[in-house]
Amino acid sequence: MRRVDVNVGVGRKRERGTVMVLIAGSVVVLLLFGALALDVGLVWSTRTQNQNVDDAAALAAANHMIDPTGPSVTLAEARQKARETALLNESVGEGPVTVLDSDITFGFYDLRDGSFDTGVDLTDPDVVTGARVNVRRDGTDNSESPAFLAGLLGLTGNPARRGFTVNNTAIGYLGFDGDFFPGEFDLPIAIDSCNLTSDNGCGDDFCANSQTPDNPCLLSPGAQQVGDASTGAGDVTCLDFSPTPDQNACWTDFGDDPTVSTPSLKGVVDNGNAGDVGAGDYVNLDNGDKTSVQKYIAEAMYGEGSFSGNPRGEDRYPDAVGTTQSIDSWVVKLPVVECQDTAHCAGGDNFQITGGVCFQVREVTGPPDRLVKGRFLCPDDPDPDVRDLYESHCADPPGDQDRPGGCNFGDRAEQVVLVE
Repeated sequence: MRRVDVNVGVGRKRERGTVMVLIAGSVVVLLLFGALALDVGLVWSTRTQNQNVDDAAALAAANHMIDPTGPSVTLAEARQKARETALLNESVGEGPVTVLDSDITFGFYDLRDGSFDTGVDLTDPDVVTGARVNVRRDGTDNSESPAFLAGLLGLTGNPARRGFTVNNTAIGYLGFDGDFFPGEFDLPIAIDSCNLTSDNGCGDDFCANSQTPDNPCLLSPGAQQVGDASTGAGDVTCLDFSPTPDQNACWTDFGDDPTVSTPSLKGVVDNGNAGDVGAGDYVNLDNGDKTSVQKYIAEAMYGEGSFSGNPRGEDRYPDAVGTTQSIDSWVVKLPVVECQDTAHCAGGDNFQITGGVCFQVREVTGPPDRLVKGRFLCPDDPDPDVRDLYESHCADPPGDQDRPGGCNFGDRAEQVVLVE
């Protein structure tokens, strides 16, 4: 007789029960992982949208922290614009985003090392270059980032809120002009930055230093009235191209050819820089008298030679007794290059552009001196004549979006950028 195993059905039921438990556990685990993935996605979405809000608020603050007509610092207006901009935006699980005044700070942002110093004089427009805004989703003024499973399991640190804390930071930067269009630089003359400021050629004291002539000299007797500051005369700066400790200027054609030729330098006198020039670009420099180039510059200023009847300069000041030349002012914009203390604009080497400066040429002399004499112009100089010259010849026309990035040589940029 065949034997029948009566326990087979019971074993199969046990197996089915075990499988059901495993399936249920797997479903729970998958749900947990899915919920956690959803929470992680929500946090990243919150962080991304918060950053968009933060970036917009920081740009708004930086764009309104300087009144260029002064110039003066307007931090109250900047904070208001940052708050208003944040309220126009939303983040995940949050309506209009709130930013407090305490979340908005201002100071000097240094492009060279990325440092942000909030301890500077916040009334000085020459040092207020950065606006930092923090957007906080921490359950106080704005809710935390929403979280489902993490909140239920108490992984957020506060199960009552059931969300994650997400904080974002952004810095808007409004510095000094670092982007120059074709033809914006008038002459093939580059200025040594270390002769303009004390902070390794990129400091905040250019305007103060500009009131005391660098490498001072006198205008030629009888050429223009001398000794009366109200007429723009008196001691001026002599641009020296010789490779000596007195050197404060170099020759450049804004190219990368090691040979800085006379024709290319004269081409800059004719048309300015051929292409865009930005702070950080490298250009070749040269030194020496460049007699024919200096003569060409003099002809351009006074309307002689090939410039006959079409002087670049103007008769701005009263003529002195016995004057032989009535042209006495030519305001130009010149590039500024990295320090030349030891390099002395050596031919064949290239050096970095650090910005641009406004310069009033008062006189160009021939042999034996071969000098370009003039003064550096700062937009907030106490001398009204200097301010008028800067505004009428060097300030960018309204609507020009010149970008920041250069050192402080008085040419304030208008376009703000994000640096963090």
